[in-house]
Amino acid sequence: NLRSRIDGILEYKAVQQVDYDAGANPNRASIRLLPGRTRNAERIELFYNSREADALSDSVFVCSEHLRQVTFGVAQANDGGLRQVAGDYGHYTTFRNRGNGRVSANVLTVAYLEPMQQDALFFEAVDQPVVVYAHDLELTSTTNGYPATGV
Repeated sequence: NLRSRIDGILEYKAVQQVDYDAGANPNRASIRLLPGRTRNAERIELFYNSREADALSDSVFVCSEHLRQVTFGVAQANDGGLRQVAGDYGHYTTFRNRGNGRVSANVLTVAYLEPMQQDALFFEAVDQPVVVYAHDLELTSTTNGYPATGV
């Protein structure tokens, strides 16, 4: 979930509230951060789009999604103005069923430059990612905290 992921990455409790209603809008999530806990953000809005998924075989499943993250906060300058930063990202995941309740996954996260941020390199990169993160995951099915059997 978003709260545990953000708090885990920051290594301290920063999330005050997560608003997500799949019935009302499955493509939007709002995250409110605890006052004073982060240096440059008070609220984050996530807008998901371009979701795709496909089974390549009985044991391989792929999915992708693109999202825009808009971060709101107070500017660091003494003027007390508001700050808004937008970023565009893509997540591409391949899942492989390894049997016995085990699944491996490879996750690629890519970041794109955003023209509204007036980055000088935007016109060189255009629609190409400027950063790629790769993570390998091993997932294990559990029952009450213990590995499940026969899954």
